Amino acid sequence: MVLQLIIYISLLLSSLFLISRYITNRRKPLNWFSPLSDKLIIGFFYGVIGVCLMYIGKALNGNVADLRQIVVVLALFYGGWIPTLVSSLLLFIFRILMFTDSSPVAFLMSLMCTITITQIIMKSQIPRSKQWYTITLAVMIEVYAYLWYLGAYSSLFDPELLHFAVAFILGSIFSYHFIESLRQSYKVMEELRQSKERLEHSEANYRLIAENSSDLIAVLSVEGNAVYLSPSYLPVIGLRTEQFIGKGIKEMIHPEDYPQLIQLWTELVIEKKAARAECRYLHESGHWVWIESHYMPVLGIKGEIDKVVVISRDVTERKQTEELIRETEKLSMVGELAAGIAHEIRNPLTSLKGFIQLMKKETFKPSFLDIMYEELDRIETITNELLYLGKPQVQMVKETNIKELLEQIIAFMHPQALLHNTLVTFRAEDKLPLITCVDNHLKQVFINLLKNALEAMPEGGQIFIKTKQEDQETLLISVEDQGIGIPEDRVAKLGEPFFTLKEKGTGLGLTVCKKIIKDHNGNITFRSKVGIGTIAEVRLPISNRITA
Repeated sequence: MVLQLIIYISLLLSSLFLISRYITNRRKPLNWFSPLSDKLIIGFFYGVIGVCLMYIGKALNGNVADLRQIVVVLALFYGGWIPTLVSSLLLFIFRILMFTDSSPVAFLMSLMCTITITQIIMKSQIPRSKQWYTITLAVMIEVYAYLWYLGAYSSLFDPELLHFAVAFILGSIFSYHFIESLRQSYKVMEELRQSKERLEHSEANYRLIAENSSDLIAVLSVEGNAVYLSPSYLPVIGLRTEQFIGKGIKEMIHPEDYPQLIQLWTELVIEKKAARAECRYLHESGHWVWIESHYMPVLGIKGEIDKVVVISRDVTERKQTEELIRETEKLSMVGELAAGIAHEIRNPLTSLKGFIQLMKKETFKPSFLDIMYEELDRIETITNELLYLGKPQVQMVKETNIKELLEQIIAFMHPQALLHNTLVTFRAEDKLPLITCVDNHLKQVFINLLKNALEAMPEGGQIFIKTKQEDQETLLISVEDQGIGIPEDRVAKLGEPFFTLKEKGTGLGLTVCKKIIKDHNGNITFRSKVGIGTIAEVRLPISNRITA
């Protein structure tokens, strides 16, 4: 009997596997909402399994103790009424044909009891797995009573009947977990298939965009070797993408631009932040092409850079246009400078010429010498400032504490501030970053700004000098006065050569200041309101170290 029940369980599980593998291989797992055709097919094969179990039981020893009810429960539990009715009908017909000596009504009643018990428990609110265990126990008791009622066994504790109970419970549990594992496997495989389809669809879309975009799209490894290059590189640099794959780009970069690119790449790998660069690439024909690139690191699971996506575009025409504009501006500036120089120098020369004529007429007075000296000094000042603007300066740069530098300037200008009845207030943040500069040149800038502020307040007042770290890369120094202010239409002209608001100004002081700040990779801006005052703001790049 034990061997017989083992055969039943093996047949049940193998049949379920065959149904799953070959019959439902291209179908979704059966449920109450499956198409009618699927329910009919699965119901039929469940019925066939039950018939096989009944047939083997009769062939072995003619006993009615088999596991056919498990098949009916599976059909109802996973498929609903249609597969249940189909499988039950097959079992009932085969029961009538095979066992002519027993009552078909009793068998039909047993099937109805099995179905009713299953349906009642399935409508309960208990978890699905517990539903199955409850159904197994209830149906086993029902079948146990049915077999005893038929008189197949003389006692409720007959060893063969007890073996059947154990086999029924084990077969039911094995069947449930076997089918659940198959359904879970299908679910996982279906999710993988859908993920693969989504991935392929996404990849196709991205490839469509990349290969039909006018922008140059590249994917680089952390070492800087090309992993992918879009076809748009061909018309720009004249080389096919396969000539780059797996190789570095050092040979393609202009020697002057390569150090800048190395520094950018090092910072990108360390900081894991996007970066931008403009470099010249060598075209296959031998000329240089300006490429503007945006580098975006792609982080892996561990937070380290896995790849770097580079979006680039050809900006050669823009660079050529900018160069043309610069040349045009230079020519325009030369014209303005020439006119300004002629005007500024002609006035003192005219005065000197007049005094020389007076000397010839012997009407010259000794006091005229002072005036002549002032005019010559004015010419010298203009010449020196023009020389600074036109001649590259020797840059002795060093790290400088801006707070100490400004304190020195304020101390130097203190006597002039007293003469103008003006109070200079200085405020600085603690632990300001150092700046890299030519300190004498910066002193010239802030002395000029402070002198302008003093001269803007003939009646005296207060000047505020403030310095702070504006962001991670910039230091802000502002000089604010309480002077008469400057009309809005004239603020924009501050710093232009020979534009001055002073009666005896050269109009080159702020021009020199702008040039110095520009040489330090900074900028200077002005804000002013008539009757309120003027604010000059100087922004300079900072060093990495912090002052004590």
